[in-house]
Amino acid sequence: VTQMKESKDLSVVVDVFQTLSSQQLQIVPLEVLNVLLTEMQCLLQSEYEDYVILGCSMLRQVNKIFCPVLKATRESKPAD
Repeated sequence: VTQMKESKDLSVVVDVFQTLSSQQLQIVPLEVLNVLLTEMQCLLQSEYEDYVILGCSMLRQVNKIFCPVLKATRESKPAD
């Protein structure tokens, strides 16, 4: 999974993402989230409908998994 950060090949990121279950995605480091979001943006802007559908599916899954973590992190920081 950490190799996704170094991979520039969209197909590798998509293949890895598709093979991971929701439980496995929970252990993905937050640094990889940036890679996933970048790749999802490419999918969502694709001219191929299948890629757009996959991008939407990935975005939904990432939101479901990472949103609570990001919200908890944001709330735990002291207010300025």
